[in-house]
Amino acid sequence: MGMPANTFSQQIVKELNLPVTPEKFHEKFEIVSEKYMGNVSLLPGVRDLVLHLHEYRIPFSIATSSFRKIFQVKARSFSDIILAFHHVVCGDDPEIAPGRGKPNPDIFLLAASRFNPPADPKKCLIFEDAPLGMKGGLAAGSQVVFIPPEHVTKQQKKGATMVLKSMADFKPELFGLPAFGNCSKFEFG
Repeated sequence: MGMPANTFSQQIVKELNLPVTPEKFHEKFEIVSEKYMGNVSLLPGVRDLVLHLHEYRIPFSIATSSFRKIFQVKARSFSDIILAFHHVVCGDDPEIAPGRGKPNPDIFLLAASRFNPPADPKKCLIFEDAPLGMKGGLAAGSQVVFIPPEHVTKQQKKGATMVLKSMADFKPELFGLPAFGNCSKFEFG
């Protein structure tokens, strides 16, 4: 989880001693992904946070280890909000050197550099669900809100700025962002 697809393919083939090359595994993985990842739903709280940040004109992006083709399949199910993101950086971006995927900070540094003006990574807040991504975000010098799946160990959570069970538990005001309100900012009195 959180690995670039080519690294993931190599590791799976090796660890499971599969009778296939990592390249062939990756091809088959993409075919299966096309079938099953097209119905990925957003986790609780994600849509609310995206719309909240967009409403307040706070720039945000996606930095995913997924290759662009797989990301586009996953993104179909939330295409209604994808335009709110300033940009998307995928694991196969040509500006990320081979072998420099998460836990290296490269993808986060690249995402920060693509804002206009470029963002200081020390002033970025990263949301991660994978231990490798959390390490990469910390290596970039950013604060990391870690929202791991249940199987992630206590040791793997160490170092995170904050650990949450769900994005729905996130309180933006703890990071200097506008708090979620009970009414629209356009309603007065």
